[in-house]
Amino acid sequence: MLETLADDLRSIKPRGWSVVLSSNGIIVRPKDRTTGKFHISFVRDETCSAMFFSRGLNYWNKTKHFNPDAALAASLMEWMQSAVAEPLKRVDSLHSL
Repeated sequence: MLETLADDLRSIKPRGWSVVLSSNGIIVRPKDRTTGKFHISFVRDETCSAMFFSRGLNYWNKTKHFNPDAALAASLMEWMQSAVAEPLKRVDSLHSL
């Protein structure tokens, strides 16, 4: 499931972004690496969890859970792009289930 999602994200990522598959999740970095990074994994009941680490705040300041469906990669990318636009804004537990 993670491998397929990583491939899907690689195919739609903006120029300059990176998608790296690790043993426990996917790390996505925006073009401006000083902004922060994302960690994506699957948790309870196959729910997809995405978190954003803000380098400016030095902690994970945004999280969102997604229901895995056919449009998961697109939904994640849309959320990640909006999170990068305001990296210092804190947003907790927004659910897209």
